[in-house]
Amino acid sequence: GICDDFTFSIIANINFFDDANANQAPDMEACDEGAGNASFDLESQTATILGTQSNADFVVTYHETLSDAQSGTSAISSPYVAVDVRVEDIDAVGSMSGCASTNTSFNLVVNDAPEAYATPNQELCDDGSGSNIFDLTLNEAVTIGTQTNVSVSYYTSQIDAETSTNAIKNPTAYSNTNSPQTIFVKVENSSASECYAITSFDIALYETPETQFGDVVYEVCPNATTPITVTAIPDNYTSNEVSIVWYDQNDNIISGENSLDLDTVLTEGTYTIEVTFNDTGCSNTATVDVFELESCVIPQGISPNNDGFNDNFDLSSFDVQRLEIYNRYGTLVYSKDSYSNEWHGQSNDGEELPVGTYYFVMKYQGSKQKAAWVYINR
Repeated sequence: GICDDFTFSIIANINFFDDANANQAPDMEACDEGAGNASFDLESQTATILGTQSNADFVVTYHETLSDAQSGTSAISSPYVAVDVRVEDIDAVGSMSGCASTNTSFNLVVNDAPEAYATPNQELCDDGSGSNIFDLTLNEAVTIGTQTNVSVSYYTSQIDAETSTNAIKNPTAYSNTNSPQTIFVKVENSSASECYAITSFDIALYETPETQFGDVVYEVCPNATTPITVTAIPDNYTSNEVSIVWYDQNDNIISGENSLDLDTVLTEGTYTIEVTFNDTGCSNTATVDVFELESCVIPQGISPNNDGFNDNFDLSSFDVQRLEIYNRYGTLVYSKDSYSNEWHGQSNDGEELPVGTYYFVMKYQGSKQKAAWVYINR
C-alpha cells in the first residue's frame, strides 16, 4: 500500500520568570496583650524584604515553617514566634517554577507589658513654712508592686506620659501648681520602653486655720477669783468648720474649753489655741499672753493733775465692755466702749469736768455689771 505522509507540528510555550531575592528583615517586637499574645503587622516588613524589587512584580508571603515557605503553602498573617518568608515572581505563583527565594526569616518577640497599680492620693497642709513639697515617689512601691525590670516616671498630663515628654525632673521634691492636681505615673518595661502602663493619683495642698487676738492686752488681778475671757479671732474659718482645743501656760489641755472664747483665765501666762479644720484635718496654733496687774482695786477717785499718780480712772484689769459716767443730776457726761483707762475727768466733748462726785456704771467680763461712785479731785 501507499503510506500517507503525515507532518507533525509541535508548538511549546516556555515561560521565563524573574528570579526573586528575599532581603533580611529585622525581628519584630510587641507588648504582651495577655496570656503571651501580641499583635504583629507582618505586612509592615514587606518593603524591607523586597528592597528594590517592585511589589507589582513580586509577592511576599509569610509562613510558619521553612518547608511551608519553600512549598508556598499555609501562608499566615497572625502572630507567631518565628516567621519564614517566601518571595516569588507574582506571575510564577502556583506554577511550581522554583523561582522563589526563602533565604530570610525574622522572629516575633513578645515583651512583658507592665502593670501600673492604683496609687494613693497625697495631701499636705500649708502651714506657711514652705514645707509644702510633695515626694511623688512616696508610694512608688504600691504603683509597681512586685514587678522588676521596670522604670517609673511622673508627668502632669496624660499626653505627656504617653509620649514620654516633659517628665517631672525632681519627683521627690515637687511643688504643685494648683490644688488638687493630678499626677500621671508611667511604668515602662526597662528593656522595651514601648511596653508601658499609666496610672494617676491626686495631690492636694490644703490651707491651715489662721487665728489672731487683735490688739487686746489681757490682764488678771493678783490672786484673782474672777476669771477673765480671752477671745480668739478667726481669719479664714468659722467656728462651725473647726474643732478647738485650748492649752494652759503649762501646755496642759484645758478641759471643756472648745470655743473661740476661753473664759476661765485666772493666772498670767501664755495660752495656746489649737484649731483644726474638720474636713481636711489641717491644724494650726496661735498663742496669747496674759499679764498680772499689780492691783485690781477700783479707784474711788482720781486726781488728774499729771503727776503720774492716779491721773486716770484705771479699770484695765476688768475687761470693761462699756463705761458710762453720770453727774449728780443723772446726766451722762462720758461713755466709752472697750474701756481701759482713758477717762481723766473729761466730758464726751473733751471738756474738763468740775471737781465733785460722779456715778459710774461699768459692764465688764461679758455679762457682769457694777455701779458705784468716783470722785474727781483736782
